[in-house]
Amino acid sequence: MSISLKKLIALSSLAAGSLLVLAPSSADAQIVSPFSCSAGHGDVAQTVQVTNKSSHVYKKGTTIFWKSQDGKTKGSLVLEKDMGKGASAYDYGPPGNGFTCSAYTRSGS
Repeated sequence: MSISLKKLIALSSLAAGSLLVLAPSSADAQIVSPFSCSAGHGDVAQTVQVTNKSSHVYKKGTTIFWKSQDGKTKGSLVLEKDMGKGASAYDYGPPGNGFTCSAYTRSGS
């Protein structure tokens, strides 16, 4: 019985507490970390809150990308300090009535 390298990587990632999404190019690989992500109502801008729900500590300088569930709004933020479990970082989206979003880091973060 043999197991493919992709399956082995995916199983290892799940065991480590992260979900690895394999893309056609390794440059496009994303580690979808257990972040919660949402934006509140704003007349001038919506505040996007990304919270680390994992035990992994994301280091200062790490870029976190976020995208609204409908795909119409996206952005990124660079951590100004380490982000441990339960910590949040903030960004701003366009004015609106709020949305839920997904957030991730690139491989190696």
